[in-house]
Amino acid sequence: MRAELWRHAKNAHDAGRLRVTEVRAGQYLGPGAVSSFTLLVAPRVRDGELALVHGHPDAAHAFSYTEDVAAALVAVGGDERSWGRAWHAPVITTTLRQAATELARLHGAPAPRLEPLTERDLTLLSLTDPLWREFAEMSYMSE
Repeated sequence: MRAELWRHAKNAHDAGRLRVTEVRAGQYLGPGAVSSFTLLVAPRVRDGELALVHGHPDAAHAFSYTEDVAAALVAVGGDERSWGRAWHAPVITTTLRQAATELARLHGAPAPRLEPLTERDLTLLSLTDPLWREFAEMSYMSE
């Protein structure tokens, strides 16, 4: 879906109907971040509790620090050469387990306990809140 939206926007740009650019980032971490990691994992890990995670905890995953994303947006937004291109904000690639382990270490918490949410869990939760529907829709990124 996102790739198709970019193709449409890029075609409109190339045809002179629209000026577009795109900045792509990983899952957000850092100040003001709202992501499955910051909502589901971080608070539980800091409190030494079981964290139900979105996706496989040992799958490689891209994360972006919010302040790095902001800097990339400012840089792209302030440069005429950015139009008509897709850009990537800085990312680190690690696993949810590694990120949770580092978070626990930084907060003096015990080693994290992580269990994946099942597809059934996400489906049932998505009936209660639109945020869960978004998580279910984006599951392919966490596997």
